[in-house]
Amino acid sequence: KKKNFIVYVDENVNFSRDQYILSKKYVKTSDQNSFVRDINIFFDLIEKKYKSKIIIACSKKHVYKKNLFKKRKIIYGKTLELISKSKITLGHKSDALFQSIYSNTPVILLKHKSFSLLRNLQIDLKSVNLFNKYSYNIEDYLNKKTNIDIAIDKNFYKKNFKKYFLSTNLQRQNFISKFKEILNK
Repeated sequence: KKKNFIVYVDENVNFSRDQYILSKKYVKTSDQNSFVRDINIFFDLIEKKYKSKIIIACSKKHVYKKNLFKKRKIIYGKTLELISKSKITLGHKSDALFQSIYSNTPVILLKHKSFSLLRNLQIDLKSVNLFNKYSYNIEDYLNKKTNIDIAIDKNFYKKNFKKYFLSTNLQRQNFISKFKEILNK
């Protein structure tokens, strides 16, 4: 059952484990202060429009020493559960966003002027390929150049649900019966 909150899937603006894999400094934003300011203004706008609080969903891989999100509640390690229960999911390009397809949750993917061209392109591709909708810069919402769209393309979600979550050659059997049968051999 959906609850009256919106979840933002945080990707941590000032830390990336990829920098260790790639052996180079990986920067998600060229201007962290501008991004944090804009995302918080955007959150204010969304909370007012949908009369719901935003919860920040973070992985346990990095813990913020200071809350960057204007005292909004930050929950670590429960991202998929929060997406399942939320009325709207906000994010960028996290793979956790697949959960929105599974739980039939509307999604808004956000770009920012301080993100690299490649990062914004990846956000665009995820938005179109997974959710059949455009992604926009946070600044476009703030400057009223575009409207917030929480519509779901149900047929597209269903197609991607089958593509990413269902096995076509799966035999439907009772697990306990099959387990007992194997044990008794």
